[in-house]
Amino acid sequence: MNRRQGFRSDEALLHFFNILLLVIGVAAMITSLSTYNENIQKALANVLNQPDTPINMNYVYYYVNNAISIGAVLATCGVLGFFGVCCRNKCLLNMYLICISVAFAYSMIAFFFFLTERAKLESSIMVVFQKQVLDKYRAGSAELDELVDATHIMFQCCGANGCADFEEPPSSCNCIKENIDVGCMKAVGEFVSIVLNSTFVGGMVLLCLEMSIWALTCIFYQND
Repeated sequence: MNRRQGFRSDEALLHFFNILLLVIGVAAMITSLSTYNENIQKALANVLNQPDTPINMNYVYYYVNNAISIGAVLATCGVLGFFGVCCRNKCLLNMYLICISVAFAYSMIAFFFFLTERAKLESSIMVVFQKQVLDKYRAGSAELDELVDATHIMFQCCGANGCADFEEPPSSCNCIKENIDVGCMKAVGEFVSIVLNSTFVGGMVLLCLEMSIWALTCIFYQND
């Protein structure tokens, strides 16, 4: 049987990884681009564009724009790799190796920047959440009130520190015995920590994936 017609495990893995890269890249771009929605931008502006806020719109969209860029690079790598492997085209494979190298370097820089900024990012999010959201509850902004009520319901929390924050807790608070001391600072803080931990793990997995793809592509290139 001709070698090109037989089963190639490296080829099968590359097809799988390239499709995965394309999906990750497109998902990252769509998710990040959704933050440019007018309503989302307005909500962010109401919360972030305030005096003494540790993070602002530019800070948030710095991360958003980098996520879009990384997503675009990953999606491009996925397309180049898929057709390069399918067609066994040396030119496309060379471009693919360059693209993967760029993606790896970009991801590595972004990952280490995230590590250095993580503590600041987490504390800043919680400061903004307390000062610009919780502390302004029932202060005249219907949009903020709706946001806090939704937070109460979603996280089964109440106020900053629990139901005792209110003489008469709002209906959005579920002030049953086991929830009475659950404040939104703690509940939302745990959620933010989980998201950041997931981002860390996701970054590690992405770097491992890119290194594996680079090695597999070199093997495929040499054996083809």
